[in-house]
Amino acid sequence: MISAGVRAQQRYDVVISEIMADPSPPIGLPGTEWIELHNRSGQPVNLQGWRLADAGSQSGPLPSYTLYPGRQVIVCANSAMAALSAYGSCIGVSSFPSLDNEGDQLILTSATGQVIHALVYSSTWYQNDVKRDGGWSLEMIDTDQPCIWAGNWAASIHAEGGSPGRPNTITAQLEDISAPQALHAYMPDSLSVIIQFSAPVDSLSATITQHFSLTDGPTIAEAGIIEPLAIQVRLLLADTLLPDRIYQLTVTDLAGCTGHHLAGVQQLSVGRIGPVAGAGIVINEILFHPPPNGFDYVELYHAGKTIADLSQLLIARRGSDGQIQQFYSLSGSPRLFFPGQYLVFTTNAASLAHHYLVRYPERVIALAALPSYPNDIGVVVLADKQGQVVDEVPYSAKMHFPLIRNPQGVALERIDAAGPSASSHNWHSAAASAGYGTPGYANSQLQAQAAPDLGGLKLSNTLFTPDNDGQEDVLLISYQWPESGYMIRMLVFDDQGRPVRELVKNELMGTTGSWKWDGLDNTGRALPAGIYIIWAELFTLNGKKELFKQPVILARR
Repeated sequence: MISAGVRAQQRYDVVISEIMADPSPPIGLPGTEWIELHNRSGQPVNLQGWRLADAGSQSGPLPSYTLYPGRQVIVCANSAMAALSAYGSCIGVSSFPSLDNEGDQLILTSATGQVIHALVYSSTWYQNDVKRDGGWSLEMIDTDQPCIWAGNWAASIHAEGGSPGRPNTITAQLEDISAPQALHAYMPDSLSVIIQFSAPVDSLSATITQHFSLTDGPTIAEAGIIEPLAIQVRLLLADTLLPDRIYQLTVTDLAGCTGHHLAGVQQLSVGRIGPVAGAGIVINEILFHPPPNGFDYVELYHAGKTIADLSQLLIARRGSDGQIQQFYSLSGSPRLFFPGQYLVFTTNAASLAHHYLVRYPERVIALAALPSYPNDIGVVVLADKQGQVVDEVPYSAKMHFPLIRNPQGVALERIDAAGPSASSHNWHSAAASAGYGTPGYANSQLQAQAAPDLGGLKLSNTLFTPDNDGQEDVLLISYQWPESGYMIRMLVFDDQGRPVRELVKNELMGTTGSWKWDGLDNTGRALPAGIYIIWAELFTLNGKKELFKQPVILARR
C-alpha cells in the first residue's frame, strides 16, 4: 500500500539524475553499476512497485520507499546494496539491468506502468575522453530540464568518480531549449506517419490532430506520442498516400515536455517508399585520406525518382580478395531519402564541420562505424539488405588532380551522377576554392555530360580552366553511339599539330560513355593556355572507321 499523504505521480516528478554505466576501473566508488533517482516534485513519492528497464530487460519491483522532495536515492542490484549504502540512501532491486558502456535506453515506470522518465544516454555525454573510459558517473546538470538530453549531462567532478545519493557535483540552471524540433518522418505502413523529434513532446499536445496537416493529402484522423521516449508522434491518416509522390507535412504549435512550443511552423517531406535496388542512389563523394585528426566520409546522392529508406542500405568495402566485407547499416530505424537529396555519412560530425564547410548539418549522419578505407587504393560499396550491390566505386590516390602536391584531406568528387561509377574519368579532386570537400551539397566539380547526337562525340565546353578552382576544371568528352563493338583512340594536339596527350589508347567503346581531360600533358605537366585539338579515331575489326576533330580553348587565370 502507498503511504497516506503521498500524492499520485506524474511524468518527470522523479528523474534519473545520475548514471554509473561503466564503473571499471574504479576511481573511488565500488566497482558496480547503479543509477540515482531525484524527486523534483514538491511532494513525497512512494517508489513501491516502480521498475527500471533498459532496451532489453526490466528489473524487479522496487520495495516501499518514500522519496522526499529534493532528495536522492541510489538504485542498484541487491548484491551491491551493502557496498553503496555507505554513500547515501540505497534501494536494492532484483534483475537490475546491465547498463551498456557506450549507451543505452533507460526507462523508469511507476507501479501502474506509467512512464515517469525515459532517456537514451550516450558515452559522448561525458564530454571528457578520459572519463568516458570508465570509473566516472554521468550527472544531470539541471534536474528542472529533464527534456534536454545531451546538453544536460556531463561526467562527475567528484574525486571518487561520482556522487551517489548526494547532490550532483555539476549543477547549473540551463536555458530551456527543450522545444522539440521536427527532424524527419516516415511511413511504417500505408495509413500511418511517424514523426521523429529532437526532444520529448507533451503527450496531451500530441493528441491534437490540428497540430498536423498534409499538403494536398488526406486528413489526420488520430495522433499520439509513442512511448516510452515520447520523441516520436504517430499519425493515423484517413486515407492512403499516393505512390511516387512527395507530400509536405506541416507541424504547428506542438508543445514540448515542459510546455514550450515549437519555434514557428515546421515542414517535413514524407511519402511512400520504393525499393532501393534500381532507385538511382549513387556514391557521390569520398574522403578516404582524411586530414590529421580527421575522419573519412562518404556522400550519397539520390539521382532517381522514388523515395528510398536508408535503413535498407548498407555501406561496405571490397577487400583485396574481391569479397565485399565490413557491412554497416546507414540507419538503425527508417529514414527517408528523397530524390535530389544529398546525405553524408561519417563517424564524427563535429570533426567534419571543423575541417570542411558544412552548409546543411541536418544532412550529416554520424554512424558508429564506417568500413576501413585505405588511403591509397580501395573500393566503396553501397548494398541493400540482401547484399546486392546498389553502387560501387573503385578509388585510388592516383585519381586526384596530379598538380595537388598532397592529396591528404582532399575529397574525390563525382563529376556526373549519370556517368559510370567505376570510371576514373568521372571523378576529380574537390576544388581548392570549396575547401577540398563539399559534404552534403552539390559537388564543386559537378558537370552533366553534354548530350551528343547519336553517332557523335561532344565536348562539355569550348573553353575550360584546369586550375582546380571549381570552375570548368575538366573537359568532358562524351559519346552516344548506335552500336557497340567500336574501338577508339583519342589524342590532344597543340596549335602546332604536335601530340601532347594520349587520352584513350585503343579502348573498347560501349553505346554511351565519357572521358575527361585535365589540361595536363603525357608527363603530368600543366600545358600552357592556348587552342588545342581533340582528335579521335573510331574503328571496328571489320574495317569501319570514323574520325572526330574539334578545337577547345585551354585558359589559365
